[in-house]
Amino acid sequence: MKIKPRYKQISPSRLLSLSLMLFMLAITGSTSAQTIEGLADRFAIAEQVARYSYTADAKDLNGFVALFTEEAVWRSFAPGQTEPNINLESRDAIRDFSADLYQRNAGIRTGHHQSGLLFLELTADTARTQNMILVTQQGANESSPQVSAFGIYHDSWRKTGEGWLIESRTLHRDVLPISDR
Repeated sequence: MKIKPRYKQISPSRLLSLSLMLFMLAITGSTSAQTIEGLADRFAIAEQVARYSYTADAKDLNGFVALFTEEAVWRSFAPGQTEPNINLESRDAIRDFSADLYQRNAGIRTGHHQSGLLFLELTADTARTQNMILVTQQGANESSPQVSAFGIYHDSWRKTGEGWLIESRTLHRDVLPISDR
């Protein structure tokens, strides 16, 4: 006697949807549309964080600046400083600075390693996050990459017709360790 299964084949998209709902139920106790939308927003922002690294490392200027709103601000604070050592106040300023940096770093391979993404605030159209950053550089004649910067990014995001874009990105750099080399 052959036993017929009592279930239907589940499509991959349906399985993903069910898995997402079970995950949401497990962590929040709810599978409401609002909760699922919030999770989708978190994934979209996390993807933009990854895209930041990939476009910066590829020196993809157009892809990189497309991650920012037109009026975006990008700041960097040196260790222990209260005033930024870099203060860029528009997408055009970010483009100009990045174009110059990519030209000066031609032939140098970079690695922007971002981790520890935390959501401090998330609404339907804005978010605040922070994550750790470790930047490595390797010149053509160097046998291994060297740490060139590390610290914490503090970001403000805005949901636009183009998706989630960076409204403000502030880097608070930490002191680099003393190298034995």
